[in-house]
Amino acid sequence: MEKKKCKQCGKSFEAKRADSLYCSNNCKQKAHQQRSIEKEQTPEEETHAQIFYYDEFEKAKQTDEFIIYCFYRRALPLKCRIEDINNYFEATFKRFDYFREYAENTRAFKEFTERFLSGEFKVFPNRFIDGKDIYGVENFS
Repeated sequence: MEKKKCKQCGKSFEAKRADSLYCSNNCKQKAHQQRSIEKEQTPEEETHAQIFYYDEFEKAKQTDEFIIYCFYRRALPLKCRIEDINNYFEATFKRFDYFREYAENTRAFKEFTERFLSGEFKVFPNRFIDGKDIYGVENFS
């Protein structure tokens, strides 16, 4: 057994496993509770699209309506490639006109539209500046 220092209370303890971090289940639970509280208080990095770029929409060429594009685009990671966006649309919506009509009649789309028009989401003109992706994502064309 290995001597370790508890990450929660700081006491030394005999670790039964090499990956042990805490001296007891009590300390493990306290650490988990602290992480949960910190997570609630710390705004998460926007990993999925809450930010939209008009030039990305133009490069993807999936629909002629920006709001429909944003509605479906929000399901993808913010920093994905244009190729990934196109693959998602093509694989998921082979008959895009059908999905446009479907989306427009759903409560989810109506709520998204309301939130979008109220300015809750950020819209910027350029994700690609001087031929470069601001996120450093390669193969964006």
